[in-house]
Amino acid sequence: MNRALRLALILAMLSSSPVQGQGLRTAVPAIVTVSAAEPEGSTVVLRYNEAVAVLLSDKPFFIEGLEFELRVPKAFQGSESSIAWSLYSSVRPLPTKERLDYNAELIATQPLPARVSMNLILPVVERHGIRGGPFASIIPSIALPGRFPLFFKLSPIGKGLSPVMEKADFRLTVRPVLSDEGGIVVSYSYPDGADPVQASVFLGDKRIDKPQDMITARKGAYVVRVHADGYKEEIVTVAVEPGKIVPVHVSLV
Repeated sequence: MNRALRLALILAMLSSSPVQGQGLRTAVPAIVTVSAAEPEGSTVVLRYNEAVAVLLSDKPFFIEGLEFELRVPKAFQGSESSIAWSLYSSVRPLPTKERLDYNAELIATQPLPARVSMNLILPVVERHGIRGGPFASIIPSIALPGRFPLFFKLSPIGKGLSPVMEKADFRLTVRPVLSDEGGIVVSYSYPDGADPVQASVFLGDKRIDKPQDMITARKGAYVVRVHADGYKEEIVTVAVEPGKIVPVHVSLV
């Protein structure tokens, strides 16, 4: 069994073992916050032996997972197995670009594949529709919001990196994996001086039990109806897009 295969097997076993806290010393050149409002994500640069901190937005509506797309620089092409990627969760304390010492839980780690790019997907909700494929691998773990911040880290395997390798820049894009749902937020107002009455909100023919809350719906066109006794029923057609929230306001007359 050659050295690269042995390392691959060891790292695969680590990726499936229970997570536990461990000390971690690393530079953090970039900190990104993932939000459904930015589906293209953020692209940053890191070098070997550095980590990118990943935060989740305060309202992670419609985010099922995170995709990590790593572009390998030319200096490492053909020598990808000399670098391992690692994902950590529960990073403490909160990452900054000045701090070096942290405690974190290892989620998974493996050598880089022999390709010019790599795509990983990490689920962040228990129920999701994420599927792997030939160009993206799903990490068999779930990072719920309470396990953030995360680290995506690169580390050398062994020694002997050339000066060109030490200065080479990897490009990492972190983007949300969105569900096929979006949201509708309905509000309404009455004429000045009028006595407000309780209004009913319908999505199509379905009455919404809590119209003050965001209405979740799959991608598509919907009819929103607002009905209040003594007022004209207002009808609005809205288009729901994945990961987006559509505000609907009607003035009752």
